[in-house]
Amino acid sequence: MTQSINVKHVLIAVRIPVSLHSHATSVPIFNGLNFFDWSEQVQFHLGVLDLDLALQVEKPAAITNASGNEERAHYKAWERSNRLSLMFMRMSIANNIKSALPKTESAKEFMEFVKERSQTADKSLAGTLMGTLTTMKFDGSRTMHEHVIEMTNIAARLKSLGMEVDENFLVQFIMNSLPSEYGPFQMNYNTMKDKWNVHELHSMLVQEETRLKNQGNHSIHYVNHQGAGKKIEKRHGKGKGQLKICESSAKIQKKESNKNKCHFCGKFGHFQKDCQKRKAWFEKKGKLIAYVCLESNLTEVPHNTWWLDSGGTTHVSNTMQGFLTIQTISPNEKFVLMGNRVKVPVKAVGTYRLILDTGHHLDLYETLYVPSISRNLVSVSKLDVAGYYFKFGNGCFSLYKHTYMIGSGMLCDGLYKFNLDSMYSETLLTLHQVGTKRSLVNERSAYLWHKRLGHISKEKMKRLVNNDILPDLDFTDLNFCVDCIKGKQTKHTKKGATRSTQLLEIVHTDICGPFDSSSFER
Repeated sequence: MTQSINVKHVLIAVRIPVSLHSHATSVPIFNGLNFFDWSEQVQFHLGVLDLDLALQVEKPAAITNASGNEERAHYKAWERSNRLSLMFMRMSIANNIKSALPKTESAKEFMEFVKERSQTADKSLAGTLMGTLTTMKFDGSRTMHEHVIEMTNIAARLKSLGMEVDENFLVQFIMNSLPSEYGPFQMNYNTMKDKWNVHELHSMLVQEETRLKNQGNHSIHYVNHQGAGKKIEKRHGKGKGQLKICESSAKIQKKESNKNKCHFCGKFGHFQKDCQKRKAWFEKKGKLIAYVCLESNLTEVPHNTWWLDSGGTTHVSNTMQGFLTIQTISPNEKFVLMGNRVKVPVKAVGTYRLILDTGHHLDLYETLYVPSISRNLVSVSKLDVAGYYFKFGNGCFSLYKHTYMIGSGMLCDGLYKFNLDSMYSETLLTLHQVGTKRSLVNERSAYLWHKRLGHISKEKMKRLVNNDILPDLDFTDLNFCVDCIKGKQTKHTKKGATRSTQLLEIVHTDICGPFDSSSFER
């Protein structure tokens, strides 16, 4: 039995380091404000690896010559758990916080140091969360279910920071966050004697949201014009007589009043097309020219550049060159929501590799291929989740991971651009320009504008140039247009038919027979 236990320990010692690193990379980095989430993830992963013994029990007594085999095995297991747990926690802490923590050889004591370090930041975080909870408003961008869940999660985070929010207060905070459309719902709740808990309020709000949506889809506004233009008469005499409505006179008068009325000057006796004031207004205003061409200045961004995006939630590329792995998706399956609320379809998803000027490579997982986007964007939030962090200053930035500088970039036109390897950038630019060189055209070509404007004549194009509507054109290439010639061609006219000049000169006959075979019924 002792021999099988030793073999088991040898197998664990060989396999654990690889598994330890993979688990450590999936734990969120402790930044001073997320101790609750960080400690929960650390304890979970250490428990899965069976390395949480040092966090649960105190350090056992030292081994002596009188110690038994069980005590020796327990001490050895605790020492190994303490060493690996300490390494695991150090790997998941930000460098600026790690250097400020006191040095210790106990994993449990190290956890207490991290907890004390986070308590100073918990006060400011609790104040921020409380301000968010009291001022949050439902704006309709999400569903009511998501809104209530978010407010409930904020209350749970406040409870973990030692500031418990009473359920009655939370219900009132949710009611105060409702817009004016929920006014009758709030009034109904205030008139009730019973109080709802959060779960009851949640279900009621979801039902009220559904009712308001159905009511908004089927509401019709009516405008009543039945009494307009009617004359009411009353019979004279004793008693109460019925009212009599005379409609004919009102209709005739209204019809005659609109006859021969000018809609420009408002006078009677002529129409708008014959109005002298309208003609004088057009002469004073001058000749109207309709611009048929618009000039737009678009900034062309090279496709071999990558830019840092602090507001994006995912990496986006407008070229397929550089993907390590890529998987096409079906149309209308994924979209990217732009800043103007426009949905742009995603063509493929994959892993993109950037070769930085430092020699390191940066793999961007789950990068979306969107051909219609103008820039290649790197999401700051996704790199932060992956364990990277940035340092900005003097118009530059540096990208770090585990105290090692991976890459850098510089500020260009208000955005930070990555510094890529020169050979790598030239390769991407060459691959992209293979298809764009063929599309270079001469914007001064008269033949080009002749086709753009629907094959108009040469004289009309010169008139547009003289009126500064078109730029100065080169008419040397506009000798003849094949498409115009084909469009004006007609079929050859047929020669005239042979007609007779004398009686029975041309006789058209349709004579046949006799037939050898007999016809039916003969």
